[in-house]
Amino acid sequence: MLLWIVLGALALLPALLIARPLTSHRVPGTGTAASAIYRDQLIELKRSAGAGEIGAAEAEEARREIGRRLLAADAAERQSLPPRFRHERLWGAVLCAAVPAGALGLYLWLGRPDLPAQPLAGRDMDAAMQNASLEEIAETLFQRLAMDPDKPEGWLLLARTYMRLERFEEAAMAFGQAIAWLGEAAAAAHYSAYGEALTLAAGGRVTADAKVAFEKALTLDPRDPPARYYLAQAKAQAGDAVGARADLEALLADTPADAPQRPAIEQAIAQLDGAAISEDPAIRAMVDGLAAKLEADPHNLDGWLLLMTSYVKLGERDKALAALARARAAFRDDAEALAAIAAKAKELGLES
Repeated sequence: MLLWIVLGALALLPALLIARPLTSHRVPGTGTAASAIYRDQLIELKRSAGAGEIGAAEAEEARREIGRRLLAADAAERQSLPPRFRHERLWGAVLCAAVPAGALGLYLWLGRPDLPAQPLAGRDMDAAMQNASLEEIAETLFQRLAMDPDKPEGWLLLARTYMRLERFEEAAMAFGQAIAWLGEAAAAAHYSAYGEALTLAAGGRVTADAKVAFEKALTLDPRDPPARYYLAQAKAQAGDAVGARADLEALLADTPADAPQRPAIEQAIAQLDGAAISEDPAIRAMVDGLAAKLEADPHNLDGWLLLMTSYVKLGERDKALAALARARAAFRDDAEALAAIAAKAKELGLES
């Protein structure tokens, strides 16, 4: 409201300044010169009377006479005003009112007075955020959303920022806020992202709340990859390795060969296979027996290569790396054996 008052005053002031000479009763000419002379005479008469150069009675008589002549000159000036100039005065007054009114009408027609103003502090904050760190951006976003929470896109941006910072609990909070404000408009991707944040916040375990979020995602999109992946992980964590493997294989079949998530799915299947192998007492006894034989006779290259492979299949990467180091120590003087060990390590993914 204050802005409109200021703008109105700025438009009215120049209009009044322009209208003033147009509404004056005097125009340049001889009459104006006569009036100016009589006024100068009044000023001079006042000075002379004040200085005692003329008596009070004479001064009063002279003042009345000069005043009578001044009034007559003003009347003559008003009567001598040309008709054309009278019309110009009228049109000038009309234009002085029409110009600001027309400007206001154009603004209301072409402008957007309905748009909310952005606070100066907010604009300064946007400029400062261009050079801010990710932590500072997250804090700024959170402060804004705390004051104005009805911004689901803002909550989604904050949640993704927290995910990049690996602040998973806060990311889950932000995703939850976004879903709450979106309501029925929330998509499967929003629910699966919320479930993933809850899972990562729990150290990789699919919690009950995360499972609900993933299941909601699948009701909206039965092919949602993150939801299918984490629900398979939930089955594995519950001891259903067979069901988990079936779900992961189905997901892998639906995943393009160049998809970035494909290696993670393959690794999850390999871990399930390793867990199944490690639960077999006969296989465990065989691997332990091989390790004992190599302890007694370390110069068995094929044995070391088999032991490294067995540990990888069992999902025991640390033991595989330890076996790799001991094999190299045993054949430190054999270049051909070292080359074979390095090739096997690369094949197993123990080295790049």
